[in-house]
Amino acid sequence: MVNTDLVAAALPLRFAWLAALVVVVLVPVVDSRAAAADTVWYRTGGSESREARRGGKIVQYDNGGLRVETLAGRDVTIPAERVVRIEYDKTKAQQSAEEAFAQGDFGDAYRYYRVVLRDRDERRDWVRSRVMADAIRCRIATGDYDDAGDLFARLAERGADLVYFEQIPLAWTAAATVKERIAEKWLNRSEAATVQLLAASHLTRSSQRDRALALLRDLAAHENRDLARLASARLWLTQLPTATESDLVRWKATVEKLPERLRVGPYYVLGRGYALKKQYEQAALTLMRVPVQFPLHRDLGAESLLIVGSALAELGRADEAERVLREVVEDHADSLAAQEATQRLGQLRGTP
Repeated sequence: MVNTDLVAAALPLRFAWLAALVVVVLVPVVDSRAAAADTVWYRTGGSESREARRGGKIVQYDNGGLRVETLAGRDVTIPAERVVRIEYDKTKAQQSAEEAFAQGDFGDAYRYYRVVLRDRDERRDWVRSRVMADAIRCRIATGDYDDAGDLFARLAERGADLVYFEQIPLAWTAAATVKERIAEKWLNRSEAATVQLLAASHLTRSSQRDRALALLRDLAAHENRDLARLASARLWLTQLPTATESDLVRWKATVEKLPERLRVGPYYVLGRGYALKKQYEQAALTLMRVPVQFPLHRDLGAESLLIVGSALAELGRADEAERVLREVVEDHADSLAAQEATQRLGQLRGTP
């Protein structure tokens, strides 16, 4: 930074105008957008896992990490898995999307996010990836797994699929499964392991079931352990009819090794396993985690609550069972789970 006082003092008074010119030339003009620093909070990685903060300009955020040009001019890369949160300038459309999302209006939120993605003025690649991930959340909430899968495949092409891995729209229920041709398109579109996992999860209920199961078995041995555990959990879904109690013990241990953000589907499968083995208390406790911790996954939430209601009825807790089943009927009225919940409510009340 130029010291203007020193410049002025070094020149005779009659050259004061020259001092002003020197200051104008030497002092850089600051662009207001460039001056607005991004802020990153991240875990330091120490044994106490403390959080630190760094300001600057984010120039990259993908599977390779978050790279920031600090206010001091240094180039620093933070591993993606250590990033906690980010503050940065957002367009009006992005702000509107976040407001709509917070109000539960996922359709409007998605439309605003699409506006951001069509905006050529938003040139920050890492922001566009972040917006894609938010758009996927909207599509999962509205049950549009076709669009959610397309967006996730685009994230993989941008090398940001592992940053937003929790948004992968896997098929855990029949209601979430896309048409075979769509899943096959994903399979042929990308060799990324995450997209292969996505496609295989949707193809297990298709004519390509054997191919999908073989792919899931391969992915269960993947070097990325979180991806491997998700592939294993998706295989459990096909093994439920023959699962033993020792299988459930092993499955539970696997779920507990996953980051909390990736547990929604595995909780669902594990809870179903407990219910089939008539471990109704464990089934209810495990499955209640799905709607409580992952409310955007409405298809999984409805199916989980349906099983919870049945488990509570088996435990002789009829009043609680009725409340849970009514929630399925009222909050998930358009789902197949709601139809079955209506039948079970009739059975609880002794009506046909």
